Amino acid sequence: MDNSQRQLSAAIDRLRPRYVSTMTEYSERLTAALDEQAHVGPNDTALEEIRFVAHRLAGTAESFGWGEIGAHASHVDTLMEGCDAETCDSHRHLTPVRRLRDMLLKAIRVEAAPRRA
Repeated sequence: MDNSQRQLSAAIDRLRPRYVSTMTEYSERLTAALDEQAHVGPNDTALEEIRFVAHRLAGTAESFGWGEIGAHASHVDTLMEGCDAETCDSHRHLTPVRRLRDMLLKAIRVEAAPRRA
């Protein structure tokens, strides 16, 4: 690993705690959007929120070491492109969103767990 790679790696390590906070925020936003879909029914505002979060995660998660989250977020982002209040299918569209939220929550728990030497 050359010096520039070490510097990049160190910068990502410094930013990682902030990104974990971002993942926490995104998991909360997905939970709220999913709850809204469950209680109010399909609506474009909640679906747009899901698309926004998935798109952001698809573009950033891998850089911080969460490639699986990034790949699944990319899948959700693509899946949600054609989804609106009239065409949203709860199982087809929202089950992957629930999985994305659960993946975020698991990653957050792992990051919060004490490290063993």
